[in-house]
Amino acid sequence: MPPIAVRLFGYPTIEAGSAPAPVARQRTLALLAYLAATATEVGRDRLAALLWPDYDRDQARAYLRHSLWELRRALGEPHLHVDRRTVRMDTAQVSVDVVEFRRLIRQWRSDAGKPEETLGLLEEAANLYRADFLAGLSLAGSEEFDDWQLLEAEALRRELLQALEALARVALSRGEHGRALSAALRWLQVDPLDERAHRSAMAAYLASGQRSLALRQYQLCAQVLQRELDAEPEPATQALYQQILSATAPSAPVEPVPVAEPARARPFSPPPPPVTPLVGREREMAEIARLLADPDCHLLTLLGQGGVGKTRLALEAAHEMSERFRDGAVVVPLESLPGADHVAGAIASATRVPGAAAVGPTAEADEVTRLLEHLRTREALVVLDGMEHLLDSAPLLERLTASAPQVKVLVTSRERLNLMSEWVLEVRGLACPPSPEAPEHYAACRLFLGAARRNVAGYLPTPDQWPAIVRVCRLVEGLPLGLEMAAAWVRALPVEDIAAELERNLDFPSRVWRGAPERHRSLRAVFEQSWSLLLPKEQQALARLSVFRAGFTREAADAIAAAGPAMLMMLVDKSLLSYADGGRYHLHAVVKQYAAEKLALSPDDERQARGQHCRYCLEMLRQVGAGLMAGGEDTPLALLQAEVPDLEAAWDHAVANRGWELVRGAAAAWALFHEMLGRPEEGLRSFSAAMEPARKELSERPGEEPAALLALLLAVTGRFRAVLSYPREQVSEVRAQSLSLAQELPDGREVAFALLVNSVGAEPSPAAALESCRRSQGIFRASGDRWAEALARLVWADAANLGLHDYEAAWVGYETALAIFSDLGHHWGQALCHNGMAIVATARGLHHEAAHLGREALAIFEQRGDLRRMVETRLLLAQAGWASGRPLAARQDVEAALTAAERSGYAPAVTWLLSHAASLAASHGQHGQAREWLERSVTRARASGDGHAEAVAKQALARL
Repeated sequence: MPPIAVRLFGYPTIEAGSAPAPVARQRTLALLAYLAATATEVGRDRLAALLWPDYDRDQARAYLRHSLWELRRALGEPHLHVDRRTVRMDTAQVSVDVVEFRRLIRQWRSDAGKPEETLGLLEEAANLYRADFLAGLSLAGSEEFDDWQLLEAEALRRELLQALEALARVALSRGEHGRALSAALRWLQVDPLDERAHRSAMAAYLASGQRSLALRQYQLCAQVLQRELDAEPEPATQALYQQILSATAPSAPVEPVPVAEPARARPFSPPPPPVTPLVGREREMAEIARLLADPDCHLLTLLGQGGVGKTRLALEAAHEMSERFRDGAVVVPLESLPGADHVAGAIASATRVPGAAAVGPTAEADEVTRLLEHLRTREALVVLDGMEHLLDSAPLLERLTASAPQVKVLVTSRERLNLMSEWVLEVRGLACPPSPEAPEHYAACRLFLGAARRNVAGYLPTPDQWPAIVRVCRLVEGLPLGLEMAAAWVRALPVEDIAAELERNLDFPSRVWRGAPERHRSLRAVFEQSWSLLLPKEQQALARLSVFRAGFTREAADAIAAAGPAMLMMLVDKSLLSYADGGRYHLHAVVKQYAAEKLALSPDDERQARGQHCRYCLEMLRQVGAGLMAGGEDTPLALLQAEVPDLEAAWDHAVANRGWELVRGAAAAWALFHEMLGRPEEGLRSFSAAMEPARKELSERPGEEPAALLALLLAVTGRFRAVLSYPREQVSEVRAQSLSLAQELPDGREVAFALLVNSVGAEPSPAAALESCRRSQGIFRASGDRWAEALARLVWADAANLGLHDYEAAWVGYETALAIFSDLGHHWGQALCHNGMAIVATARGLHHEAAHLGREALAIFEQRGDLRRMVETRLLLAQAGWASGRPLAARQDVEAALTAAERSGYAPAVTWLLSHAASLAASHGQHGQAREWLERSVTRARASGDGHAEAVAKQALARL
């Protein structure tokens, strides 16, 4: 299991390995924060009252159960300890930034006399504090939680300020001026009114020989105090200012008479404030400020694809930070420059070099020399916007920053400058909601709404429009330009139509307002420019990579697009690919759409790329899928889950193009994958789509191999139809066809699986199912496939249990299968055996044993996210609870099953579950509970238009 990290500084998140574990509900995140920050055992009633104060006790506990289920799924079973009364997070096994921050602070206080250890501890603690505690999280109506959150945030903020103060003091005393300055500037970011922080920055500047910056810091201090408090600096601050004027290093505080530095005209006027608010870029703005304050950072590139908002960020930074530089800030637009030899002239003109004009190339060496000499003594921020087509001029920037050490250069580019002195901050799309729940908390949705309201005053989406807005945000993956373009159309089109048009037409969201640069007039224009900067081999690789539906690995990119590590790095550096720590690359959705259009212009290349993609994916499915049957199935499941969209595309391509060898090699693994993760709808789509083409193949090319494959496809289709409650005749039809084929074929792996799958549920009869299981078991034993043999024994035990009610034989069958699965370390197989044994124990009246076995199975099904089996096991546990005199536990299990079924979005499952639960409750004398669930079943069936289910529930109510 990958390491789990919980981040509570800033908006709370969970990371499993390097990937975020999605948790959508704010109250689940609040529960996570409370358990992680307190790191103690907490009563369930306490948590329910804290987070759901407006609900009665039972309803609040039901919501708590659902949130606990969601947390266990995100964190993993071992990390959250839950019993009937209490909940505790194992912070010894989970990395929690707040817990680690407090540990470091405690250790610093205990090691206060050891300066070197102090510096390391304090820096590590300060680095953990990326934003205020739970910033952005707010629970409406939960006042007690809000009070707790506020107190915790204030306490943590105080500890950070104490740590930064100590860090600045100790670093300065050791002569580590850069460390001291970084700590002081960070301190000022947190509390700009604290004069001690200003004094620390002044002292660090002076000690490092930057007297002008020290004086400038005093001016900033005086300005902020006057503006915010209508006050003057304290005597100690004024005394330090006097010392700096005398150019002496600070020693002890003195009480001098304040002397004001004469006002000085700023040669660079601050850029005008941007006309629209900056949305969702708090982290990026804070990082830009931090990096530009670093004495070692002179050249910072904002790197990102076209339309991601680099220019907007740079303009905001120039406006916000102009006051921090003695000579101000200047913005140099580079978009219209025809070549790299024009860059020096553009900078010279913008920075008012005497006689300079941004017309024509700057070829003469003395012209560049005049520019460097002009900036040598300046203290300014120079923003160069849009440098990707002028990279040959990049060495000029290294000369500039070397000649003018107090000038900071901020560049926006779609491609790295690849300079030794370059620092890079990657800019990506705004955060998009994973679902329509609470979308207004995500920056992409907030930007869309803001832009829409500028086009339609008072624009307010209705609840049924939010899914379309979320779809727009996800289609452009939070790309600000795409969001603003799409939002401009709300005055002419319903948002649902905007999403549909955006999905199929890159030219659709053209920018309709005046003054936009040509490259930003449509999404196509954005990528036309990026495409034109690529070499032909890079264009071909990018076009071929568009066949991937999801992210892809380095090996996959090499196999399909001949894109080796150097090519991938080049495309990443040009902001056309992104790379995640887990080793996967990702094409932005809009880049992919554009690249796919380019690929379609070369039909032969497209056909070859899609064929290679199909072969690679299905061969990978065959190989990795073998691991699903070999034990330790978590790793292969995770690998296949990451590839699902591409596996589906490869399967469809193979079926459509008669790639039956590929289908045959992957079919068993594909069926098992859907079965293990509870994906019957998706599995049915894949296998039923292959049935008719396979039937046609058999009629045109009769033989054992096509017949065996068709038998397996039919069997799996019947299995998934049964799971999804298709009419019995539709299930029996395909099962009969499968059995007819399989029984006439010689022994083989596909035949064995077809017989086995057809026997699940004791079909077509218990006796026939037992016989089919025996045959398949013999085939698997002969081939040495222990996992498949154990599965055959399991299905045989199910037939004996559910079909013949031969509980003794079934128990022996389950134990035999369980021994093999345990030996292989196959948890899913063990869970199925435990589930079957729990059914036997229930039938024998061993209800406590049934509950124990059911809980063992449930833990694995919850970890897998297998909603269907979770529901079935919860019902089994409810039955055991009623039978053993624990009605409250039984009701809790049913409510948890209902929550899981409702999350699946499959309405018939919910109505069936309510009716079945009511029947169980009534059979154990719980008539009031049975009536409540039947009434809910009637309501749900009526809402979903299921007249049959509604009639059945009403009849059951009448009988009560």
